[in-house]
Amino acid sequence: MLKLFTLTPEGKIIQALLSGEKSFSELLRETGLSERWLSVKLKQLLRLGLVKITGNGYHVDSDKLQSILRANLKEIAWAAAYEIVEKHREVLGVLLYGSVAKGKTREESDIDLLVISEEPLNLTDEEYQTSMKYGVAFEINSITLKEFIAMLNMESSLIFGILEGYDVLFDNAGISQLLKVFKKEISKNWSYNPDDEIWVQLEK
Repeated sequence: MLKLFTLTPEGKIIQALLSGEKSFSELLRETGLSERWLSVKLKQLLRLGLVKITGNGYHVDSDKLQSILRANLKEIAWAAAYEIVEKHREVLGVLLYGSVAKGKTREESDIDLLVISEEPLNLTDEEYQTSMKYGVAFEINSITLKEFIAMLNMESSLIFGILEGYDVLFDNAGISQLLKVFKKEISKNWSYNPDDEIWVQLEK
């Protein structure tokens, strides 16, 4: 995920600070930037609130960084979904789920997409190409509409995982409605605790 930042001077600074607080001289050494350029970029990052300064040096504001990451990763997910649909017209739906959809991105977060189609699709090449194009790891799972409906009926763990937080990026088969109906049905017996990220079975 952090490859999104490594190509720019600002990205080099953020990358260096992710391992801990750094002094100006330490940042000079780790980023390879000139003293003047580092000073300019640090001022910009301080104004943005991405970097803070203390008596011991500079550090990243993790909350601010995560909010920017969430916005950027969702935009990338939308773009990737559009490209998949354009290339594979038989796609009926694309769902974003996992940590990005839930707004709980971490350093190791990837973008999880579920692609639903009429017939089976092999998206292994797309997964690799998309990851390389955007500099962030994708995990693209492909299932048929028939398999998706079967998973709903079986109350599969994947469906429960999706319901923890998802965005419908493309829907040409009533996927949104199917999920709403399923969520309403399981809420009779299950409740999701977002803080602990667990499903709790309700007492009868």
